[in-house]
Amino acid sequence: MLVFLVLFLTNGFGEIDSAHHTEDYCWRDYEGVLPADAFSAFRDLQTEPLYFGQTAHQNITIPGKLLQSRKKLFYEFYSKEYQVDQNVKIFCVKDPSRFEWIPTNNTHLLRLRNNRLLVKGGYEAGYRTYLGRINFNGTPNVGKIICRVTDCYGIYITNDGATQVIGENYEVLAHNAAPGVVKVVEVGETGREKVRETESENAREKGEKGRGNEGLVNCHNCHSVVIHLY
Repeated sequence: MLVFLVLFLTNGFGEIDSAHHTEDYCWRDYEGVLPADAFSAFRDLQTEPLYFGQTAHQNITIPGKLLQSRKKLFYEFYSKEYQVDQNVKIFCVKDPSRFEWIPTNNTHLLRLRNNRLLVKGGYEAGYRTYLGRINFNGTPNVGKIICRVTDCYGIYITNDGATQVIGENYEVLAHNAAPGVVKVVEVGETGREKVRETESENAREKGEKGRGNEGLVNCHNCHSVVIHLY
């Protein structure tokens, strides 16, 4: 099993503050038992908590809505709702206060992603997949937000077999860490480290250098060290 360290870097000299050694976010295996650090994306007095799940579909990694009461992940793909209860991961965080929901729409999101660290929810070649939520016709829901470099399509949600794509009045999940270069250190069982670097959304938009970070780090136990630079 691999353990991943995520280091958020910017230009300058840095030092590691032990107080900031934290497990920021990861996808954990979900087998019907809700992890203690599962991120509740939406909840009110009338509905159960909504969580983000993730699974593989054909050649993509796709997020959707996970309902603990049914122990299933529901997601949209080409205007059809799918539901699975195997090969599912769940989005988990240690400190929810390091994340925020930003109201947006398809036009605003194109500008927003240039200066905010939006949370990636999956991978599909040629697209960017983010995590979103919406109160649609009075019903809370969560789903994927799909964008290309030059345009966004909106948030894709499902409900009782039906699917919808909405281009306005939804929210996107952002991480509070400052944008910069993200360095992922993968430590295998042998103890050898393999380092790969990826650029922030802002850096990629300016030049599309490299593949970047196509989705969150998949792991059982993710650990990140935020380096503060002065």
